Amino acid sequence: MELQEKSLQTLIIEALDFINIPEKVKILNNIPEELQVKVDPEGITRVFINLIRNGIEAIQTEGSVSINCKNTQNTVEISFTNTGIGISGNTLPKIFSPIATNKEHGVGFGLAICKRIIEAHAGTISIETEEGNGTTFIVTLSVKPTSQTVNGLEKANLTVMEKAIHDCVGLFNCSEPGKCNDYRKCLKKYLIAETRNENLKL
Repeated sequence: MELQEKSLQTLIIEALDFINIPEKVKILNNIPEELQVKVDPEGITRVFINLIRNGIEAIQTEGSVSINCKNTQNTVEISFTNTGIGISGNTLPKIFSPIATNKEHGVGFGLAICKRIIEAHAGTISIETEEGNGTTFIVTLSVKPTSQTVNGLEKANLTVMEKAIHDCVGLFNCSEPGKCNDYRKCLKKYLIAETRNENLKL
């Protein structure tokens, strides 16, 4: 992974390009064009894809997903607010656990990987929700990443992959998760399935 200075608005637009947006959902991208962040673009784009898609899937009839931000001298806070059904009290404590999902499609551990990617950036991800009244995911990133952030990203490139494989040993049907010769091939299939919101086929 490599930190690059990118337009936050552009990263959001690139994430939207991967998502099939139904007519019933309006996307409100309120990110200013001039705002720049120093991040791993591939990892952060994957986070944005998951958060926007989760918001869309939570909307049962008509609604919207609003993307907003506010920044201070040291951090930028990006919020993804949907007008969907909210998250139940039973699900909420497990929301960032692998395979904690009610999805009909997809592999179900996107939020767990999102959390790892954000933490590798020395950032945080939190959630505000009210059952029946929508949900907001809040991502906070450092404006000026430190050397520790860079080191964390270098380690995360392997850690995220191996942890994803380990957590999904049942799906991958692998007796030595993270160690077998094909684990990178399995991971590639996972990433494709998660991005396309398809069921995982191995």
